[in-house]
Amino acid sequence: MAFQCAAWLAMGQCLMRRLRQQVWVGASDAQYKYFIRDWPARLAPVPGNFILACAAERSWQPILIGECDDLSVIEGIKPVRWSLNQYGVTHIHSRANLSPASERQREVIDLVRRWKPPANRSWQ
Repeated sequence: MAFQCAAWLAMGQCLMRRLRQQVWVGASDAQYKYFIRDWPARLAPVPGNFILACAAERSWQPILIGECDDLSVIEGIKPVRWSLNQYGVTHIHSRANLSPASERQREVIDLVRRWKPPANRSWQ
């Protein structure tokens, strides 16, 4: 079992190195590193933060910034479904975040204050 876990972790680390990354800076100037995937994407069943985004010329347009207890089921979250229908979401930026929900929410607030994504304004 230990060998399987070690092999799985090594594979996961290898896959994570291949994914594109984006550092998002919050209003506090804190930096958060996210992994970028084309949407739709299969995400791991872990707590984390996410940014639904559209590819723009040499940059990203954040549409919705959020957090949840299980990234693998974010399509079931009402603001996510609404954002997918309203905007041309092309990618998801996500990061596993095992911190308590209150810490993940602070990150969301920090990023929303800086980037002012349209779907977050619609759901406040």
